[in-house]
Amino acid sequence: MSDCIFCKEDKERNLYETQNFFIRVGKGIVTPGHVMIIPKHHYKAFGEIDNNLVQEFLDLKKLAIEKISKVFYEPFLIEYGVFGQTVFHAHIHLIPKASKQYNEVDLFKGMILPTKTEIIEIQNFSELQNYYNKNKEYIYFEDHKKYILPVSDIIRNNVGLVGYRHYFTYKIGLQGIDSWKRMTEDDIKQDNIKIKITKEKLVF
Repeated sequence: MSDCIFCKEDKERNLYETQNFFIRVGKGIVTPGHVMIIPKHHYKAFGEIDNNLVQEFLDLKKLAIEKISKVFYEPFLIEYGVFGQTVFHAHIHLIPKASKQYNEVDLFKGMILPTKTEIIEIQNFSELQNYYNKNKEYIYFEDHKKYILPVSDIIRNNVGLVGYRHYFTYKIGLQGIDSWKRMTEDDIKQDNIKIKITKEKLVF
């Protein structure tokens, strides 16, 4: 799509690519090593990608986790599906669970559990695809184990999901990441430092 920032070529932010996916460092990142895996084709969510692309994605995800863990710190993964996206193109965040700015976080406990929604543990990617085909909306979280948070529960129970940006900004106290769209000049300056470190150290 011509108006989608992920569909537009941005080689400067891309760290690595395969035939159908690329790894990109975004704007307003939490810490050095925070990157996204994004499909080249304009899918709404990872649950929508073609079956013949699944293994390529899983291999790339494994590679990215290994590289981030070696250079920075083991990451957790989070995808908002079509719920809560600020860019309406499938993308999954990989964020180191610790850095020089913060000790190891348990995002699952700090962000997910307070919602008191039903949490579905899944074993493989096909379960995510099946859930998406039936429900269309989900939040996906991975930290060794894989989980789906049903969006319907979040809406029905009227609970406010604490997004990862809110978690790091208000619970951890990091500045400049509450919204990549509303960064100050100082926020942008600090963000550029994190991006530069990520590009220099995260070599595929």
